[in-house]
Amino acid sequence: MKRDTRKKKMTLETLAGMIEKGFEETATKRELNDGLNGIRMEMNDRFNKVDDDIRYIHGSLDVIRREIEEIKTQLNHVVYRDELEEVKARILTLEKKLARIRK
Repeated sequence: MKRDTRKKKMTLETLAGMIEKGFEETATKRELNDGLNGIRMEMNDRFNKVDDDIRYIHGSLDVIRREIEEIKTQLNHVVYRDELEEVKARILTLEKKLARIRK
């Protein structure tokens, strides 16, 4: 079979039909706005969740900071074992010297 290789002439009605079909497949402004509003709402929900998470983390960090300060305060009143051993040795030396002086 032979194919008809001649070009068909475009009529105004054919062109109008093609344009109309194209517009039917194109989203309307309202559809686009509805879609964007949905995306905005979803983004706002997610940002609100992130904000809540950040507030929670900041609150937790505040508690941790206070606890660290309490620990530091308590450690300021602690004598370390090596310091205690050094003081004991010095006292022992002084006691020996004192004992010699008393003799």
